[in-house]
Amino acid sequence: MYRIKSHLCEVFNCTTPELTSKGILNEFRAWLKDNPDVVVNDWDPYAGDIANSIAANKFYDDYIKKVGKQ
Repeated sequence: MYRIKSHLCEVFNCTTPELTSKGILNEFRAWLKDNPDVVVNDWDPYAGDIANSIAANKFYDDYIKKVGKQ
């Protein structure tokens, strides 16, 4: 989950520890289980960067719809 964390930090404008303390990382993990079409890739630097960026942005959009703007 290392590379996806950096994308999540970017879209949520927070640090890695804040992802955990705010519960965003747990929400993301649950969201991934509910969205099997979303791919996270931590082994291929190029394809992973693209896939993780798309996943982080999709999650952010769904998260904001669910809880509102931070």
